[in-house]
Amino acid sequence: FIVDNFFASLPLAAKKRAHFHDFFRELHQRMVNKSLEQALRAQLGDARLLCFDEFHLHDPGDAMLAKKLLEVAQAMKITLILTSNYSPRELLSHPLYHELFVPSIALIEREMTIFALNGERDYRLEAGSDAGLFSKGAWLQPG
Repeated sequence: FIVDNFFASLPLAAKKRAHFHDFFRELHQRMVNKSLEQALRAQLGDARLLCFDEFHLHDPGDAMLAKKLLEVAQAMKITLILTSNYSPRELLSHPLYHELFVPSIALIEREMTIFALNGERDYRLEAGSDAGLFSKGAWLQPG
């Protein structure tokens, strides 16, 4: 809800909003005939802003793709807005793989402003609510 309204209110034409899983599914398809960087640049197109909803990493392969996404977006000067139910330090939390993503966590913490959206009431836990509708936090990279 928050991301939808925020994104709709931005007076910027070169913007893209994507759900994490959908974006990565498309990225995997694009990588069939292109390098990872070529596929990312093609998928991002002329976007100056990318809103990523429900950003989370449990798979080490996706974590490596996300690492490259962060680097390419930074090189292309794309502003990133990410929502997540996890703080950056909780991404790829599996003890066997977490260290692989630590440099990306450092990049997120260095280049992005992290906001915790902690209220007294967690609407995700309300009966009849859509559990994916609200996020615990948002990360914003100034452009």
